[in-house]
Amino acid sequence: MRERVPRDGRNGHHRLPVAQNGLAGEWLPRPDDDQPRRYAFFRVEPANPDAKDQRQRRAVLLDYGRGGNRGYDIACIRRDYLVRIEPGSDDLLLGKAYFVVAGARLASSFFLIERYRPLRDAAALARR
Repeated sequence: MRERVPRDGRNGHHRLPVAQNGLAGEWLPRPDDDQPRRYAFFRVEPANPDAKDQRQRRAVLLDYGRGGNRGYDIACIRRDYLVRIEPGSDDLLLGKAYFVVAGARLASSFFLIERYRPLRDAAALARR
């Protein structure tokens, strides 16, 4: 699961582990809903039709290398590109993950992101 948190005048983002609860079950952040473990921080770069990187011309970039992760964290070399499934809607997004190794992007996997809920403790996280 991913969350967006206002930080330093920009939006900071991170991932949350969730308990496996079946396809129809509620998503349960771990270790619990009130104090979930946050990891894999990233910055969001909007689509840029003039970008040198053709992937970013029509896709939003989730850049884990600029998310403030520790240097030894494997997340630092991850980059995700996201596009909307339905034009104009951010409720369901298709992503393609890459790892940047020695300047080359290596494709890893495809994934879907679906909106779960608004972030309940955004104000408290922004003050950290």
